[in-house]
Amino acid sequence: MIWVLFQKRLRSASDRSKFYKLIEASLYGGISSAITRSLRDYLLPENLGVRKAFQDMESALRENRMTLEAIKVTQSDRDLFKHLITETTNYVASDYMRNANERRGNIEAALGFRRDWYKAKS
Repeated sequence: MIWVLFQKRLRSASDRSKFYKLIEASLYGGISSAITRSLRDYLLPENLGVRKAFQDMESALRENRMTLEAIKVTQSDRDLFKHLITETTNYVASDYMRNANERRGNIEAALGFRRDWYKAKS
C-alpha cells in the first residue's frame, strides 16, 4: 500500500476525538494498535493516483519484457534463415563448380579424342 502525507484540519468531532486519544495515549505510555491504525488512515490516506501510476508502470514493464522476448525469437529465426541461405548458397556454388569441372573434363577429353583422330587420319 502506498501512503502520501496530507495536512488536514480537525473539523469534525470524531477527528478531534482521535487526536485527543492519541495525545492521551502518548501521555500514559503508548499508543494502541487500533489508535495507530486509525490515525494512519486519517493522516496518510491512500493515494489512488500513485497506485494507478505503479500499476501502469508494472504493465509497461510486462509489455517490455514480452516485446524483448519477441525480439529474441525473431532474431533467432532470422539467424536460422541466414544460416539456411548461406548453406544453400554454398551448396549451389559447389554443385555449379562440380558441373563446370565435369564439363571441362568432358570437353578436354573430347578435344583429346579429336586430336588423336586427326593424328591417326594424317
